[in-house]
Amino acid sequence: MNNFSSVFIEDELVNSYLNYAVSVIIGRALPDVRDGLKPVHRRTLFVMRELDNHFNKRYKKSARIVGDVIGKYHPHGEIAVYDSIVRLSQSFVLRYPLIDGQGNFGSIDGDSAAAMRYTEIRMSEIAEYLLSDLDFSTVDYVPNYDNTEKCPIILPSMFPNLLVNGSYGIAVGMATNIPPHNLSEVINACIAFLDNPSISVDGLMSYIFGPDFPTYGIIYGVDGILDAYKTGKGRICIKAKVDIELNSSGKSFIIISELPYQVNKARLIERVVSLVKEKKIDGIRLIRDESDKDGLRIFIEVDSGKNPNIIVNNLYSLTKLQNTFNVNMVALVNNVPKLLGLKGFIECFINHRKEIVYRRVRFKFLSLEKKLHILEGLFVVLLNSDFLIKLINAFDSLDNLKKELCEKVWNVANFSGVYDDKKFNSIILKLNKYKLSKIQIQTVLDLRLSNLIKMEKNKIYKEYVSVLDELMSCKFILENEKSLVEIIRDELLFVKDKFGDARRTLIFSDVKKMVLKDFIVKESIIITLSKSGYIKSQLSKNYQVQRRGGKGKLSVFIKPNDFVQNLLVCDTHGVLLCFSNFGKAYWIDLYNFPLSSRVSKGVPIVNLLNLDGNELVNVILFIRSYEKNKYIFMVTKSGLVKRVSLIVFKNQRSNGLIATSFVDNDFLVDVKVVKSSDEIILFSNVGRAIRFKVEDVRCTSRMSKGIMGMRLGENEYIVSLVVLDKIGYIIAATEYGFGKKSKIDDYPLTRRGGKGVRGIRVDTKSGNVVKVEKVLNCDDLLLITTNGIMSRISVDEISCTGRNTKGVFLINLSKKERLVCIKKV
Repeated sequence: MNNFSSVFIEDELVNSYLNYAVSVIIGRALPDVRDGLKPVHRRTLFVMRELDNHFNKRYKKSARIVGDVIGKYHPHGEIAVYDSIVRLSQSFVLRYPLIDGQGNFGSIDGDSAAAMRYTEIRMSEIAEYLLSDLDFSTVDYVPNYDNTEKCPIILPSMFPNLLVNGSYGIAVGMATNIPPHNLSEVINACIAFLDNPSISVDGLMSYIFGPDFPTYGIIYGVDGILDAYKTGKGRICIKAKVDIELNSSGKSFIIISELPYQVNKARLIERVVSLVKEKKIDGIRLIRDESDKDGLRIFIEVDSGKNPNIIVNNLYSLTKLQNTFNVNMVALVNNVPKLLGLKGFIECFINHRKEIVYRRVRFKFLSLEKKLHILEGLFVVLLNSDFLIKLINAFDSLDNLKKELCEKVWNVANFSGVYDDKKFNSIILKLNKYKLSKIQIQTVLDLRLSNLIKMEKNKIYKEYVSVLDELMSCKFILENEKSLVEIIRDELLFVKDKFGDARRTLIFSDVKKMVLKDFIVKESIIITLSKSGYIKSQLSKNYQVQRRGGKGKLSVFIKPNDFVQNLLVCDTHGVLLCFSNFGKAYWIDLYNFPLSSRVSKGVPIVNLLNLDGNELVNVILFIRSYEKNKYIFMVTKSGLVKRVSLIVFKNQRSNGLIATSFVDNDFLVDVKVVKSSDEIILFSNVGRAIRFKVEDVRCTSRMSKGIMGMRLGENEYIVSLVVLDKIGYIIAATEYGFGKKSKIDDYPLTRRGGKGVRGIRVDTKSGNVVKVEKVLNCDDLLLITTNGIMSRISVDEISCTGRNTKGVFLINLSKKERLVCIKKV
């Protein structure tokens, strides 16, 4: 008789689809929060362990592993299993690969791995710590699909693998996309959680700064990270690392050395080529992939005259050099998919480790109990060995002997005091009137008589005491959660010390402050400004240190009747504050200022700034940041000084900002950033100097003319302003190449407005003073002449002399050549 029942097809479809969905979610697509693995990954690593395919053993064919996985535990397609193995071995996918592959396992260009019959694998060393406690009954095992084998339902996992390596998966009606993190940071956060389980997400973020991708890159903005860590969902902006290089002939090159996570390099290059052909990006002459085993490198040559910074901006906006990682932190918690924040992941892992360590200690405790029980029997028997031998000789039947041994009550009290040991006596009292168990009897009878005779009571006793101490230690851990936590902490620190490394992905904290300079390498540069207004920037590393008195080398092409009047050493991440003869201040962002070759003359500054008809820039100042407690200190040719708060120059204006007012025919000669606690020295052209405190000059508005800083004689004018530190030297240089190094203490501290003291002796041979710098012996000194020749010498080569001396030759000048400026590096 056929048994049929009627059902509604809608109900059957719903139930069948739900069963399928649950099967996909639990059995395929989502990782478990405890070990961070999907079933296929877990079974693969377990098979490798069973096949002794450890990190320090020989590689095995991938096909061998795949065969065992699908034959024993994972009855799905071999391609799916091999693809999982490939992913676990790719260093550009996993932050810490779990499989060590030998052969072609694909590339960041999207190339497929070789067939599994050609590749070989073994576990990576860090993967061993996912399975290290399996032998101690720490996890439960379940039968495989045909009930012939057993495999673990979870791995013990000594480190939080899900956070460390991340995961990606699409299930039915849900998906997960968890970014990888730095192992050291994650373990530090876990330890912080152990110390304070009520720690907030903000507190954890002081240890985990954000994702750490294997392909490096730059994360821009922390808002997306904060959202992801608090809610489980967030958007993280990742950008490539791009450097701009300049060769000796002035050509610009764009070098891409890091890509956003999961960006295909080959497709990226194809996209750039396509944009160039479509003329959506202008100025790219050549693009070439120069990547090799040492790292990624995409070379882009820029057309002459094109600004490489603008091209970089276009590449970020039109290609995947800037990409978004959509965080969706879904994982299985007790076989239920849940959206977790950062604290939820760490809490689940710590709870998992507590269970693992507890079960491991309990396993050891039970094993020690069995061993102690056997040792107790042996110890009791050995203390009565003579009687045991007589008993053995007295019985012909083994069964009768066993029965007698079971019924026998063993007295050991008479052995008290044999050892001068309180513990021995307490053990004797415990074991007195002892009855052997069947297991103990069988152990004794299994021993050969000769072995029993050879056994030493002292050795058995020491082993018994050792096992007893271990047993008490395990019992203490099982009853004391703090001890359990200490074990977890020690193991986490061990993994951190062994595998922890430096962060790869940089993080810029505020996306709103994102400017191009964040993607330009911070490098030391030299800015020169000529009398007629030509400005140029070049790398300071192009000038190597020479011997004092050398001729130097050409640094700037000088037009007839022109000469360099300003030299500044700064970097590409600051701002150039330009002061004009009209008393106005203008700004140039140095990250956007093109580098030039040594032989070029630069660009007219009037092309960069909105200057009036007869307005010229005569002083330039490098600003790194605008701080409230700092000031701009100005000195004019006639000796007037003034102090203005630096913060008032923060907001840039295209048409400039009035910085000061002048008396007739006066102009700025030097400007410095100072603190109110600083001291300064003013130097005149005839070598006189005056030292006074900055606080002697009160802070005024931008419109003021200033007050007298130094009284000057006839044909005397100010040439330099020096801000002093407690240590260092003063170097004064003259127009004919002489220079003198003297101690700061040689200049007496006075009130402003005086005539000063002699700082350097000048005459017709040395010429007038042109510039003064405060230096240390470890500094270098850049010197530039009217012909654009630049020399770099070591300050240590210049001997220290008194104030009333002319000094030594710093640079060898030609007949009509003059030294115009010096700057420390």
